[in-house]
Amino acid sequence: MGTVHGDSVELFADLSADLEGFTRVALNVGPSEDVYVLLHRGEPDHWDESTGAVFAKLTTETAHDYRIIRINRYGKKRFDIHGQNWNFHFVQPLSHDRLLLVSARSERRSSSSIDKNAQVFDSENGLLLSEFTLGDGIEDVQTTENHAIWVSYFDEGVYGNYGWDEPIGSSGLNCFNDRGDLQYAYRPPRRLEHIDDCYALNITSDAGTWFYYYSEYVLVHLRRCEYHAHWDVPIDGSSLFAVDRDLVLMRSGYGDAGDLLLIQLQEPPHTRTLTDVWPLNTSRELIKPDFQAARGPNIYLMEGPLIYRLRVRDFL
Repeated sequence: MGTVHGDSVELFADLSADLEGFTRVALNVGPSEDVYVLLHRGEPDHWDESTGAVFAKLTTETAHDYRIIRINRYGKKRFDIHGQNWNFHFVQPLSHDRLLLVSARSERRSSSSIDKNAQVFDSENGLLLSEFTLGDGIEDVQTTENHAIWVSYFDEGVYGNYGWDEPIGSSGLNCFNDRGDLQYAYRPPRRLEHIDDCYALNITSDAGTWFYYYSEYVLVHLRRCEYHAHWDVPIDGSSLFAVDRDLVLMRSGYGDAGDLLLIQLQEPPHTRTLTDVWPLNTSRELIKPDFQAARGPNIYLMEGPLIYRLRVRDFL
């Protein structure tokens, strides 16, 4: 097995001029390979430590502002959302003029009092258009060209917390329409176990859904919401992967040192490891990302104001 030291890493964007006065919140990728950076004006009030333990705050007492930067081959564009009390963790496009912002948490206090943690805004003027609930314990959110909303869940979203005795995310992976109506919930085939924690998600198209989950540590491919195949990958606990036909570039697992593995998918469930990849930044040092995201054949790593792009086949 060889080692690739990141000569194929591309500097995708430099946001040095865009971050003053803002705190980075999230890095996400849309279905057209547009990259979205979610910014919070000033320091966010994300955590409650009043009891000695640390809990994520769903909302804040004081309203705050968000800025979204969209980056694509045409350049950068800014969108501003003002006067919000939600702590948002994800941003995705729903069409050319709508943006979906989602909080990872949602509390169910009663059947008539449930946090609507998904908010749809008009991207041009920042007005709220609609809101609905996608469940608690959200690991990732990715939309498609046809406005489907795929949502993966970590263990609290699967097994319940914040008042959810029957969690929306009990399947570990759901698909909703743009009104928040559930269209699909993952049910594993007989050969696989239930999702305990969906560690990584990659929606490659309206028809292609890929995900990696615990406790099986398998990579699963759905076609049009139907099980197609799965592979036993040689990584436990990966949080990120990109896929290009029979090749997968996957973040190393628990306690990783910042490297990735290039894996070839063979006759399911078999794989072959081709090489490990150590992505280097512009200073020729190992990238230590503050945020990371993957969509289709690309991985994006954000280190400070710089965003790097890794394309799967560049590392062959």
